[in-house]
Parts: sequence; C-alpha cells; structure tokens
Amino acid sequence: DEYFAEHPVGTGPFKFVEWVKGERLVMKRFEGYHGGTAKVDTLIFKPIPESSSRVAALKAGECHLIQNLPPHMVSQIDSDPKTKVLSCEGTRSFFLGMNLTKPPFNNRLVREAISHAINLDLIISSILHGMAIKLSGPLVPAAFGYNEELKPHEYNPDLAKKLLREAGYENGFQVELDTDSDLKEIAEAISSDLTRIGIKAKVRVWEWGVLKPRLQKHDRDLFLFSWGNASLDPVGILIPVFKTDGRGNYTGYSNPKVDELLTKAETGMEVEKRRSYFKETQRIIHDDMPVVFLYSPKEIYGARVELKNWTPTPDGRMDMHDAYLSER
Repeated sequence: DEYFAEHPVGTGPFKFVEWVKGERLVMKRFEGYHGGTAKVDTLIFKPIPESSSRVAALKAGECHLIQNLPPHMVSQIDSDPKTKVLSCEGTRSFFLGMNLTKPPFNNRLVREAISHAINLDLIISSILHGMAIKLSGPLVPAAFGYNEELKPHEYNPDLAKKLLREAGYENGFQVELDTDSDLKEIAEAISSDLTRIGIKAKVRVWEWGVLKPRLQKHDRDLFLFSWGNASLDPVGILIPVFKTDGRGNYTGYSNPKVDELLTKAETGMEVEKRRSYFKETQRIIHDDMPVVFLYSPKEIYGARVELKNWTPTPDGRMDMHDAYLSER
C-alpha cells in the first residue's frame, strides 16, 4: 500500500537512507548484511523519464548506469569508448490489441487477417535493430509452462486480403490505432502494413495516463500495449490480460474455458498440472487471437566502462551486491 511504499522494510546489502519523490533514492552499504558486504558504498537512483536525457547523462559521466535504452540509441553508446551496452532477454510481451466488444474486431476472421498483415520480421530488424524476439503466443520462451508447439502467425498479405473478403470486408474499413510516444514508430509501421490489405488505421499518440482509462472502458479500436512478467510465472500476465475480469484486459476478451483453466492454475499446487493448464490456456488464446502477438524486447542498459561485475537479468532488477567501479 501507499504507506509501505514510503516506509520500506526489507533485507539486503544496502540500507535505505533517503527518498525525495521524483528526484532521488539514496541507499548506503549495510555492513552487517549476512550475504557479505557490498563493494559499493552508496547507491543513488535518479528518475530521468526522457530516453535522450538518460543517454546524455551517461555520456557526460553524470551516472554510471541507465536502463530502458531504446534500440535505436544503442549505437550512440556503443560508439563511445567511455560507455558500453549490456543486454539480456526480457520478460515483457508486446501486443496489438483489438476491441472485441464491437465490429469489426468481434469477427475472428478480421483478427486473423490483421495477424497475417504485419511484417514483424521487418519491424524487429529495422526499428528494433534486432533487439527483440518474435512471439508465438502471450508468453516469452523462458516462462514456466511455455507452449513450444505454438507457431507465430506468418506474414502473408495475400492470405490477409482473402480472410478480409471472407469476413465481408472486401473493401476494408477505417479505424484508429492508439499508442504512446515510445511506440509511435512501431504503430506507423503497422498502419502502413494494414493499408496494403485495405485497412486504413490512423495513428493517434496519447499519454499513457490518458489512454489507459479509455482502454479499460473498451472505448478504442486498435491499440499497442505491453505487459511484464518478471516472475516468469504465467499468472502474472495471463490473468490480468486474458481473464474476463483482468485489470489489463483492454480487449474485452472473454472465454469461460480460459477463465476456468487460469483459476485452476492460480490455486493449484501440483507443478505438472499447473504446467498443463498454462499450455492449454496459451493454445486457446493463440487460436482465439484477441491480440496480435508481436515481440519481446531485450532488456537494454547503457553503462560507463568503469562499472564492473554487473550483469542485467531478465526480471529487470538491479542486483548491485557485487558491482564496483574501477579506476578511470
């Protein structure tokens, strides 16, 4: 809750010193930590929302590590002899959501057509600079219970046009495609792909805080969104995004069998039964296609070269216990 967030209690190699909301969080080395003393004396975390500002701060030596480095900025860090790029596979899934509560997206053939219209390989290579993997379902491969039998929907514009005709939309239709500023280039690429099969998707850029309540009311058409799953337990993404009453179910998707399986998986204790519930859930969602499964980006960090012995992890947590700074 809010009180606990502002009065943290825990155990670790660093102890809480100061938090100035919106400015900094300061932690000091805890000499009595049972796991061994950390090498760094003080940690200072500072929020820098703009990606370009984070990169500038790193290059200027104002910080030693930045997270959420956009793929198109990797070259700026790689080309500087004073900085380096660190990355690992991520746990966040990106989707193209569709509003299933109204036409045309309540027609599965339309959803399937859209899934075949998007040139995802080109998006990953040209916009994400290869720093992502293509998804075949809602989970990343490292997740527990991942269904390896599912295959990504192939890029096939001709098949997409055929499916639209079968759905009764031979002349296409017009919709709006919503995104925030971070995904604007992805949205524009998808819009271009959809145009080729007769769907005119006008890109609208929103602040996420404004768009989210609209999505929760199922008030939009197409939209880009993502969901993290740091624990790699599928309940962390399948329940909020695909269960009927999920807090992140922006599509309005509802399948009683999916709800049943997820309830069993959430409350069950037998490992193999939970695995089977998750695999079957993924198969149903893959077939129903309430979203287009897009990609999972790598976790990308920029660091000063003097930062040593620190490695990123898929869950996005910064374990600084063994990290240290070498002589410049």
